[in-house]
Amino acid sequence: MVCSPHNPSGHVTPVETVARRCAGQPASLVVVDEAYGEFSAAPSAAGLLDEFTNLAVVRTFSKALALADLRLGYLLAHPEVVGVLPRVRVPWQPSGFAQAAGLLALDYLDDVAATVALVVRERQRLYDALAVLPGVRVLPSEANFLCFATPRPVG
Repeated sequence: MVCSPHNPSGHVTPVETVARRCAGQPASLVVVDEAYGEFSAAPSAAGLLDEFTNLAVVRTFSKALALADLRLGYLLAHPEVVGVLPRVRVPWQPSGFAQAAGLLALDYLDDVAATVALVVRERQRLYDALAVLPGVRVLPSEANFLCFATPRPVG
């Protein structure tokens, strides 16, 4: 399981690293969770799907599409991987309402892209402001959040 961008660091796992894991473990399923992928300029691991049948990429409607309450997402994988999913699925499935809302959200991807661009700009602005504060360490991030440490304990 690879989270990219990672929570809480915001670090992206390069697709070359994902490819090495897939090639090095051909009998294992390599799952890349790209829940924050819309906020990243890095290429998606989905570009490797034609090369590796043991790769699955999962995304969510929770972050960029702001539909966290619906618990809705999707998987991109080789047809053989998708074919076994009914045998291992959880007993609760997204409601009809959640599915309809997800389909409707797809009609607004231009608006979502504009919001994502704003979040990315604000993430950089906040990073720059935090980075100049004495004693503050802030990690570069490709997600919609920043991870930082202050010289004083919280609380």
